[in-house]
Amino acid sequence: MPSIAQASPLKKPGPAMVRERAPTDYSHPGNSQLRAALFVPSTSLPSIQAQRQVRKQLAVLVQQNSLRSPKGIPMKAAIIILSDPTNGGEDALGRMFNGLAAAYDFKQRNIEASIYFQGAGTRWPGVVGKADHPVHALFKAVEGSIAGVSCGCADVFGAREDAVKNGFDLITDNSVPGTSGLPSLGKLVAEGYTVFTF
Repeated sequence: MPSIAQASPLKKPGPAMVRERAPTDYSHPGNSQLRAALFVPSTSLPSIQAQRQVRKQLAVLVQQNSLRSPKGIPMKAAIIILSDPTNGGEDALGRMFNGLAAAYDFKQRNIEASIYFQGAGTRWPGVVGKADHPVHALFKAVEGSIAGVSCGCADVFGAREDAVKNGFDLITDNSVPGTSGLPSLGKLVAEGYTVFTF
């Protein structure tokens, strides 16, 4: 058995990498600063204090960049309200509330959000404008994010008159045969929107 003195010396490992986990794709060009902060050789961090400083800078970069798509484009959200306020009961109310709450959350995080009323959800514009409605306050808080109402759906569900009377735009981007037009999810996705349905 070789003595300790005769044992082969261990190979010196290369510089370790300090890697913080970030909830984003740091491979795209839009996150170059973030990528630089994520992978920092430990040899360049002479002290614990320096490492803490890097982590603080990293936290800021993550906040600035984590809401970007892999192509470096800021995230955008399209919220589609489908629930029926006339026949849906509490479930419809809950879905409407959570849809608007999601829009409010995006708004607070400076993420672009657009709200569309589609299907039986086109009946909501005739309801949420009432001051005593449970979601009225939340509706007013995100009113500026409302893109409009599916024109074809409003025709089918008898909601077109209320939508127009309450100042909602009628969306006709998707020229579906036999209809006056609907919102185009294909167009939204092509423009970088993530679609959420409620």
